[in-house]
Amino acid sequence: MSNVSLDGKGGTKHAVININGGIKSIPLDQIIFNLNSNIRILKTDVDGYDYDALDSSMAVIEAHKPIIFFECEYDFEYQKSGYSKTLKSLESAGYCDWTVFDNFGEVVIRTNDIGIITQLMNYVWQQNIGQATRTIHYFDILTVQQNDSALIDKVLSEYN
Repeated sequence: MSNVSLDGKGGTKHAVININGGIKSIPLDQIIFNLNSNIRILKTDVDGYDYDALDSSMAVIEAHKPIIFFECEYDFEYQKSGYSKTLKSLESAGYCDWTVFDNFGEVVIRTNDIGIITQLMNYVWQQNIGQATRTIHYFDILTVQQNDSALIDKVLSEYN
């Protein structure tokens, strides 16, 4: 993402698109590839723009196949569409085991079907646009490739 500024209070900031300039971003691929190390976990939490961070790191994701944990928060249709596109990209890169947490940290579902995640995203979207009663605000999603599923079994069995 280019031409953004940061807005918010306290320690929480979020990107605001600014057509007149602002902060120039660098794709995560460029930053991480310069580290010359094996990437085992990739975690993002950038308040509505995690899809953008993940999209900017697809070369690293394809090369290292890390465990990925990201926030799936969207207030605008373009963000929701961005997450949908990113989910499909991750699935194409071999990610097939998905665990969805609500914004309180509770596991909602573990699945190998991103269609279920799309349904959950639509559930929150209906709340975002005022068409349903608010129950949760966003999801956190943990995704891995098949070879890490046993590790996630162990982690989730010890969670809580």
